[in-house]
Amino acid sequence: MTELPRSTRALLELANRRPAGTALDVGSYLGAVAREVGCTYVNVDLTACTASGLSDTLHADELPTGPFAAIFFDAREYDPALAAETVASAALRLAEGGVLITTARPADVEACFAQVQAAGEALVASQPREGVEMPAWSAYEAAFGGKTYRIQSAPGVFSPRHLDEGTAFMLGEIEHRPGARFLDLGCGAGIVSRIASEAWGCQVTAVDVNARALRLTALNAPEAEVIASDGLAALGARQFDIIASNPPYHTDFGVAKAFIEGANRHLAMDGMLYLVIKRADWYVQKIRSVFGGCRIAEQNGYTLIAAQRRPAKPRAAAPAAPATTKKHAKRMAAAQKKKH
Repeated sequence: MTELPRSTRALLELANRRPAGTALDVGSYLGAVAREVGCTYVNVDLTACTASGLSDTLHADELPTGPFAAIFFDAREYDPALAAETVASAALRLAEGGVLITTARPADVEACFAQVQAAGEALVASQPREGVEMPAWSAYEAAFGGKTYRIQSAPGVFSPRHLDEGTAFMLGEIEHRPGARFLDLGCGAGIVSRIASEAWGCQVTAVDVNARALRLTALNAPEAEVIASDGLAALGARQFDIIASNPPYHTDFGVAKAFIEGANRHLAMDGMLYLVIKRADWYVQKIRSVFGGCRIAEQNGYTLIAAQRRPAKPRAAAPAAPATTKKHAKRMAAAQKKKH
């Protein structure tokens, strides 16, 4: 059995502290709490929902309306600001007498609950404070190509306060045309999708594992098709003329390997892959091995790799095997001489 992280174990140890009634599991590892208490599992990350193997899952950055007698929230892999927002959301969704059992930061829990008790490595909170409100989302303005774009943003997505420098560098290097099938892989708040669809006239598909990123992209790039997908997994046999990504800096190169090989399969012939990264050596070598070559540009510590899908070169035919060995041929020649 998979070893559970301490934060999830801490919640499981308090499962008997929940009042009778409907419970909700937010973010526990592999849905361990949901499996134990028999409830819905919610996670902002699609891969976590899929890996849980549970049928009652919700891939979302918002909690169901409830009300719930108990909400278990494992904040282990949540962005701190998103975790604080989730605590406030839980306070608004508890039934009278309900409890929040969580590993979120004490200050965030105490800001929303009048009664907070430490229990091992978790907190048990009750009596939501009056006037608890959901934090307001923010917005920023991004200038690109002589135009300014207003982008709705929120905690829990990549670069929530400005257009990331690496993304801006990548956008400036992309060769585009109207009508091109464009895949924004790991769309974040949707700035790439917005520019590709609105300014360039591309047919944009945006994918991400993060439910909040998908919701923001739908708001910021309304012309884009938005799909929840772990990498390229949900795209079937679809092909694109351009695939662009500012990927997370993987420590597991197995993820990056699958991404690069999958991108090659999903590109139409002569289609282009654009990646902007900081630690480039492994990526460059892998892309060269898959695509046969690539173009590299560098700016302020970022590396832009551009690679084109080309027809596979036919393999040279192997030389025909000799009909016989030299030694055997000499013997045959000697035997012929004796006959004559």
